[in-house]
Amino acid sequence: ASYVIGKESFTDLRPGAFPSWSYLTAPRGFEADDKYLFVAEKGFFVPSIFRFNLSQIKSGMKADRVIGVFWNRNPKYDFDIYDGKMFVAGEFYVGIFNQVPSKNYAFPDLILPVETEGVSYDGQHLCVISHGGKIGIYNGLPTEPRKPDITINIPGICGGGAASGIACRNGKLVATNSFFGQSKILIWKSIPTRDNQPPDVILTEFNGTRIDEPFNVYIYKNTLFVTMHMGKTLIYKNLDSISNSSEPDVVLEGGGHDVFYDGNYLFLTGGGEIMIYHGLPDSPREPDEIIREVDVSGYRMRLDPWGVYYDGEHLWVYTGCSEHYSYIMRISRTRRESVYPEKLMRDDFKAYMEKASKIMAGILDFSERLMKGGDVNVIAEELNEFMEKEEIPSYIQPVLSIMLLKTYKESVSEGLGGPPTPKGIISVKSPKEIPRIHVEKSFTLNIDEARPGIPIIININNSHVVSIDITISETVRNATIYFEKLKEKPRYVPEPPFLVYRYFKISTSIPEHSIREAQITFFVSRSWLDQLGLIEYNIIALKYDGERWIELPTKMVSENKTHLIFKAKTSGFSVFAIVDPKPTPTSITLTVCPKWLLSARKLR
Repeated sequence: ASYVIGKESFTDLRPGAFPSWSYLTAPRGFEADDKYLFVAEKGFFVPSIFRFNLSQIKSGMKADRVIGVFWNRNPKYDFDIYDGKMFVAGEFYVGIFNQVPSKNYAFPDLILPVETEGVSYDGQHLCVISHGGKIGIYNGLPTEPRKPDITINIPGICGGGAASGIACRNGKLVATNSFFGQSKILIWKSIPTRDNQPPDVILTEFNGTRIDEPFNVYIYKNTLFVTMHMGKTLIYKNLDSISNSSEPDVVLEGGGHDVFYDGNYLFLTGGGEIMIYHGLPDSPREPDEIIREVDVSGYRMRLDPWGVYYDGEHLWVYTGCSEHYSYIMRISRTRRESVYPEKLMRDDFKAYMEKASKIMAGILDFSERLMKGGDVNVIAEELNEFMEKEEIPSYIQPVLSIMLLKTYKESVSEGLGGPPTPKGIISVKSPKEIPRIHVEKSFTLNIDEARPGIPIIININNSHVVSIDITISETVRNATIYFEKLKEKPRYVPEPPFLVYRYFKISTSIPEHSIREAQITFFVSRSWLDQLGLIEYNIIALKYDGERWIELPTKMVSENKTHLIFKAKTSGFSVFAIVDPKPTPTSITLTVCPKWLLSARKLR
């Protein structure tokens, strides 16, 4: 070869997690004409088409244009359809469609920000499971973003591997622990009603063989289906009487990704095919039908199927991961001729793509500067301002930040580019190694691994916030915490109705449901209180939740001659304000306010 595109040279082996104008991470296809080379970049959060001008071809050349679809994350493995609604797992979110989509390019009615690789809904409970095996249960269908009502993450019991599955039906819950060598099927014979409620049954073996890497489960009436990565599907026909030592009634060869049964047809996915059985097999046998390819507007496309559902007329299939960028498709069981859409995109999709491409281009600028050794402190600050200006959802911002930071860290750790770690970026292996941090404006702390039982304690100098303490409920890897002193209120945040002492911002990649408790310790100057005639015991901290200011439990813990020290509890991070809960006056003239009047105000 004469040139390499997507790397600086043939010897450039940097494993960056995020593309830039001259760096590709997961190219999946290309086309070219006389003028341009077009490359499809699979990037999980920002799938894009890069255009390279062939008249300027050279190794490491930059793209001159990008068309991107800025999305939370492509669907990841699983979805469910129940009562006319669709639920899509996206690893960092659940997409809830109030009606099963009937047109292409549909967007969810609600994005629920919760780690989700498997999802199931039974009409009363929405159940999710994360990549790591943590289970979340919502009582009722959420109508706005919120935490699960019940969380189950029992050490040694729950766990995850390449994929995790969950099923709730008929008042029962079944979930997988797909961790290699320690896999289990967890069964609750009634929906759990408290955190970390232990399962009633744990299956670990079948026919003298260990159950290993179970990727998904399904419940039909009183029958349980388990599909394993090794290409076997287990069928237990009496879920009510199942015990730890129960053996499956049938073991089928095939499957491995997902399983669905509607009383008439059994569908297994895996190995690049959909296996269809007419009726429920009583013993091992060959499937009646196998689908490996489908016609997409005249193009024969090979499937890489995972999630599957049949509504009696259409077969819904999640396809992707290995072969293609992942998405959910609907396949007719009766139509034989090719289907050509009337429109290649919905009317508002063009405007969406134009905005998304603008955002993508901006993010590529930051990534390019990181790859070229730019100042990480400056880039981090400007990235936060950019995300706020472009109104990128708050729950996506930490993901983007950590992806870019990961690109930077991998570049530096491999010795393949980038400057030494600057003072604004602190990287440690565990919370025990966190140093006292002197902050000018902001800092980013990255912890390789944080475990329950070892609190994350960040002591800060040169700031009105003197410490941030976080206690987590599960092991978190590559945890990033960002802190910034704010000179004024961010533009996207409404004015608090109180007197404000200081604003500051904290964000983190640690999922909110993994935070057991967090406390922020801060000080307030006595001179500020005296000037305004305020009562020190009234001071509180506010957190902006994306829509409004929320008062945090705050108490004074110590004092000295010049300052008062307060501690506030919070369940998550955002923009904060230290305030006195006294309505903001229309004007304040400090110079004409005599000292005795200030004292009188205190007494009142």
